[in-house]
Amino acid sequence: MTSTKERSPGFVGARRTAELVGREEEMQRIAAILAASIEHPRVIAIDADGGIGKTRLLQAALTQAQMPAIHVATDLVDLYHAPTHTENGLADAIYQVLKPGEKRFANYWTERRLLARLRLTGEVAGVEEQRQKALKAFDLDMIALAQDRPIVLALDTAECFVYDRELRPESPRQIAQSFAWLCTRLPEWRNVVLLIAGRPASRVLYDRMEGYGLDVKRFTLSPLHGEKCVRYFSAVEALAREEGDLARADLIARLPNEDRLRAGRLAEGRPVLLALLVDLMTVASVSTINDLLDQVEQSTGGTDTGADVRHALETALIKRLKEATGRLGDTVEMLGRARKGVDKSLAAKLLEISEQEAFLRLGEAKRMSFVKVRPEDERVFLHDEMYD
Repeated sequence: MTSTKERSPGFVGARRTAELVGREEEMQRIAAILAASIEHPRVIAIDADGGIGKTRLLQAALTQAQMPAIHVATDLVDLYHAPTHTENGLADAIYQVLKPGEKRFANYWTERRLLARLRLTGEVAGVEEQRQKALKAFDLDMIALAQDRPIVLALDTAECFVYDRELRPESPRQIAQSFAWLCTRLPEWRNVVLLIAGRPASRVLYDRMEGYGLDVKRFTLSPLHGEKCVRYFSAVEALAREEGDLARADLIARLPNEDRLRAGRLAEGRPVLLALLVDLMTVASVSTINDLLDQVEQSTGGTDTGADVRHALETALIKRLKEATGRLGDTVEMLGRARKGVDKSLAAKLLEISEQEAFLRLGEAKRMSFVKVRPEDERVFLHDEMYD
């Protein structure tokens, strides 16, 4: 079996870590659903704990779906961002990833501009009416687009739609406004495949989608284990050589399979933690990695399973990264204090450096697998697993 290789537009660090390894079965299932000739909305609902690789899988699925006969979103819609929790905000996010233009979304383009003008003038009168007009126009354009060719969309971080997920994990009541709108609009748009992924709290959304009568195909994404962990490191090495990063490739190559398997066990097969190990190797050495793994096993009594071990590994990795020589440690620590992300201007203020220096530091941070970039404004922030 071969790995699926793709360029990831949102998760910038993934370009510098690995091909999509160990997800062949999931990709085949998604491909089969996309290939089915059924002109009604289909939902592919994925859940998994943080750091398992949901974002990478969605990105790979979008890449795999790219073909002339399908309208495929150019990027994920990340529900982590609050504007997507309103009807118009989610409509606009979908519009942005479907290659917007005056011709493709002629009705919505016009009504959206009028709504933006009203909001800029500060006039309250007429805003609600224009907001509804914009949504109606969006509906018309989506219906026309789906009649032409199937549409494939991908929504990430779905658990953010469930506001009281920690207070009422079994029966949450506070759901984002745009969720009900989406569930009622999908049957109107018809020929749409929606990929949606989130942590286990998202399951309540998938239950409700079924309650709306939607065709929901569900699966849970499993961690990487055994040989898949070995293949993960090998894929990183191959990509590093392909991109001319020979020093990094040589560092990875010197990590024996025994330690790769041990790292996989300690990380509970979470790709984000395996990627942290790889990224740490850019500022450390193989001996440092071995010392780190020994330290984690000693701190947990030599066990090699369980959440306590994984958390110990997370803590040790993040500590090592923050203590890294050079600028990287300071940048990571700064990003850890800015959960909503930073641009070069804010980074310059937080680090007390020039904007030019902040630009360079953020560029360095983007190479790391645990760093994400919001496409709309290029704000840089950490993978949510880093904040937990």
